[in-house]
Amino acid sequence: MKSMIRKRWFYDRKITTKVIIVFVASMVLALSIAVGMAIMSYQDYNMNVSQEQSAYSLEALDGWLETQKSTALNYTVQISQASDVKKAMEAQDVNQLETVVKALAGYSDLDFVAVTNTTGTVLLDTMQPENKGQDLSSDETIQAALKGTDSVGFKPTADNLFYITAGSPVKDQQNQIIGTVYAGYNLSSNKLVDSVKTLYGTDATIFSGDIRVSTTIMKDGERLLGTTLDPTIAEIVLKQKLDYYGQADILEMPYVTAYRPILDQDGEAVGLVFAGESMAQTNGQIRDTVIKIVVIALSILVLFTLLIILFLKRNLSSPLKKLTGIADAIAVGDTDFSIEISSNDEIGTLMKSFH
Repeated sequence: MKSMIRKRWFYDRKITTKVIIVFVASMVLALSIAVGMAIMSYQDYNMNVSQEQSAYSLEALDGWLETQKSTALNYTVQISQASDVKKAMEAQDVNQLETVVKALAGYSDLDFVAVTNTTGTVLLDTMQPENKGQDLSSDETIQAALKGTDSVGFKPTADNLFYITAGSPVKDQQNQIIGTVYAGYNLSSNKLVDSVKTLYGTDATIFSGDIRVSTTIMKDGERLLGTTLDPTIAEIVLKQKLDYYGQADILEMPYVTAYRPILDQDGEAVGLVFAGESMAQTNGQIRDTVIKIVVIALSILVLFTLLIILFLKRNLSSPLKKLTGIADAIAVGDTDFSIEISSNDEIGTLMKSFH
């Protein structure tokens, strides 16, 4: 019954109204399909761009870590070979050694510089003076330096800190090893990841094992430090030592991600780096674009509807109204009328038949 009423309502409308209704419905359907396809294409494009940007940022972050490794080793070797360092070591003058090492460290951007004796005992530490006397003989970098080899690598600690450490032997005039210089960078600070976000616009994180030790990802105004990596991704990146690219949730927040393992000197994964873009930001961009597309589409629809109304009024509604008046006049026997024919279409042909 309701269907019949709706059909009756449509059939009872004026022909121009019917044409406008059909036109608007067709335009709405066509625009809906076009807008939907445009949104899907834009979403795919935006996701691909986000993934490419994340991968590019990951390469940059990984490259910076390699650069810092080289820089740490170069500074460490320079300090270990400085004549004033050697003289202070030979004289066992710790105060003079501290003065010289701090001065040399001031010319670098190293986060810490330590010096040990031949047993691996710390003689001084520029970052943590309280470490004086600490035994580092079990540290692989110190062990390599005491064997006469320069080395550099990554070092996670039990308290979830993460360092780039470099070691170099200090030798006396007889080329005998009399100690080591142990220096590097603290990757648990947020300087590096903040630089990546500033330059590339993506979030970045450094992990020690599967623990976030520096990150730009925020929640409730706090950095997500000390939180753990998704076990599925940890299996791929840390255990299988493979890169991972794709969508993933970070503490229930959707991201477009890129991960890469950090390998130590033995080729074991001791951490990983991450770069990615929040899908909330990406979805916000898509939402803004959708609003713009819908506004433009509706504007076009309104414009074309007005043009169609004007066209129908001039070429269909007005002539039909005139013919209706003529038909009414003929019905009462009035044949004193004139017809102005302005077209050769079907309406014009119909008007000629009344002439």
